Amino acid sequence: MAGPSGNGHVFVVYDEGMLAHAHMPMLQKKHPEKPSRLTTIHALLGQLGLLQRCDCEAIKPREATDAEILRAHSPEHLAEVRQITADVARSPTNRELREPDGPGGIYYSPDSLHAGLLAAGCVIEMSEHVLRLHAEEQAAKDSGCGVAIQKLPVSALALVRPPGHHAGYDDTPGHRAEGFCFFNSVACAARTAIARGLAQRVLIVDYDVHHGNGTERIFYEASDVMYMSIHRYGRNFYPETGALDDAGEGAGLGSFTLNLPWTQTGYGDAEYIAACHLLLLPVAKAFDPQLVLVSAGFDAAEGDVQGGMRVTPTGFAQMTRLLSTLNKPMGLALEGGYNQGVTANCVAEVTRALLGDVPVLGAMEAAESTAVSLQAEQQLRAAIALQRTHWPVLGSDAHVALVEHFFNAARRQGSRTHRVGSLRVQQAHGLAPLKATKPPAKPIAKHLAKGTGAAKPKPEHAIAGGGVTIAATDAAVADAMQSAEMGSSSGTPLAGERGNGASDAGRGAGSGAYSPNEKNNACAAAESLCPGDGDQHAVTAYRKAIPCAGLLEASLMPHTYIIFN
Repeated sequence: MAGPSGNGHVFVVYDEGMLAHAHMPMLQKKHPEKPSRLTTIHALLGQLGLLQRCDCEAIKPREATDAEILRAHSPEHLAEVRQITADVARSPTNRELREPDGPGGIYYSPDSLHAGLLAAGCVIEMSEHVLRLHAEEQAAKDSGCGVAIQKLPVSALALVRPPGHHAGYDDTPGHRAEGFCFFNSVACAARTAIARGLAQRVLIVDYDVHHGNGTERIFYEASDVMYMSIHRYGRNFYPETGALDDAGEGAGLGSFTLNLPWTQTGYGDAEYIAACHLLLLPVAKAFDPQLVLVSAGFDAAEGDVQGGMRVTPTGFAQMTRLLSTLNKPMGLALEGGYNQGVTANCVAEVTRALLGDVPVLGAMEAAESTAVSLQAEQQLRAAIALQRTHWPVLGSDAHVALVEHFFNAARRQGSRTHRVGSLRVQQAHGLAPLKATKPPAKPIAKHLAKGTGAAKPKPEHAIAGGGVTIAATDAAVADAMQSAEMGSSSGTPLAGERGNGASDAGRGAGSGAYSPNEKNNACAAAESLCPGDGDQHAVTAYRKAIPCAGLLEASLMPHTYIIFN
């Protein structure tokens, strides 16, 4: 393969030996963790010419040694995986033996041990390679020999499976390997790098939608490895760990475990990028690691039904690009991501970010181009407040000002530029005929940037009537709108999130029969979605002008704004 691009050294490690781990043929198609996860990614990177721009030969795939595995796992853990793999090899049709935790969980195959050791070995080799190359570049720079230093830090991508971040240091028989994970590749790599004197401090960032309970457990009492995780939490979502106040023990108490648990679904680029700017990056810079490892799971991506989140490939690329601003050697290891096409597209964009194709979006640029949901803002503020006691940078005047400016800008942007959904108000309640407005001729962000004070353009498809415009921020209300037009008996809550008020409002809109409870639910849904004191005035006017308006699926949206005409 060709060498790295001119912007930075980027390496890829991949081995077909990891494809051998597979379920029984009749069950493999239905199980999300399958060999085609890797082949789909690898094929797309080749088709897009991205592999040709990376060095795919420098990092040699190999199995991890027992000693390397035992730096993160107990001897019982390794012995158990080895024994069950051997048992399955002798009885490959024994489904109960293959699925020790039952259908849908982790499965064993005759090649589980080999695939797990190979994945861990690839991540270990990746970590050591980027560390050594970075050290060589720094030595050359310090010696003044004239060797050109790359614009971006050296980085690498490990296309590996099975994933690893659920595998932890656990002596419970039968549960040492879980969540599709046999060995925690990233944890083994971090421990090995420190043991060999290549790094004193390692940062692990995990943006898989599932909390990396194994990684957290391994480093919960450590002070030389910091674990940061952004994940979905609550409502029995696997693995039901990673609470906000889970902050380490012993030497690692309070400072080296950082959890940001999202308690709502539907979060996307805005929320994740805000978390990077306002929480992860400031703490990461203060921690000052010599190596950054990313547990790169893509099941928070839009289109991956397991996660229920809406991060786009561009969002993952931007997070990767932001982490590169730490200017440390960085390695990404594939974790989850079970919509194969979506995952492949996300990995492709992340690879472009590593190559330098993606520009960095500054904090205020991000705030002025998107809107963060009110719930996510509250959760971020809570995490910042908790971590501020351990990381003074979060309490500095400059950072406090940044947080306030960020959320204020994002809130203003949300009220002006979010695309309008298809909310409709029943005309039977004395409202003026509905009218739709045209989209602005120029992006609203440009009006704001110029500071022209131009009249606020109305959003596309805004529905006006009775002196107000009702605007929603997501086109997902289209389903509810269709239900309303057809006289449906209910709305369609998204994945059960915030669904009660929306169902009541949708039922009212569909049937035209508004009970007092339905009116109250509709107004309550509006109130819950209008952040800030200014918007509450709009709700008051809304109650008076449209006391019976059906909000359809408004309560599913991050924000709904009532804008006076």
